[in-house]
Amino acid sequence: MAAENSEPEKCVKCLIEFNGDKAIGCEGKCKWWFHLKCSELNNKDFNVIKNCEGVKWFCETCCSEKEVIDNILKALELLNEKVNALECKQEKMLQEKYAADSSALRSGEKSKGSNVL
Repeated sequence: MAAENSEPEKCVKCLIEFNGDKAIGCEGKCKWWFHLKCSELNNKDFNVIKNCEGVKWFCETCCSEKEVIDNILKALELLNEKVNALECKQEKMLQEKYAADSSALRSGEKSKGSNVL
């Protein structure tokens, strides 16, 4: 069996040996390898991916999973923003209540003080 990140003997899509054909490995969770033609990349894109450090290619399966994960992360980010907004609103309401209670307490003390002769 081939070591992880090394090119295996067969393409996972067509199950045909590589025999020197251009091949590309998925940088996603699967780490599968494909013939260039099976990856649906064109030569130009293939060369960019192979020759530019940091440029990664993900197979269709991993792209689908990545898209789902990205959507979940976006939803979590929106929920976090809503929670933060609610916390701010709650804090403001508590401050207003505290101010109103303090004001009522001071008013009550003044009333009591004015009744005393």
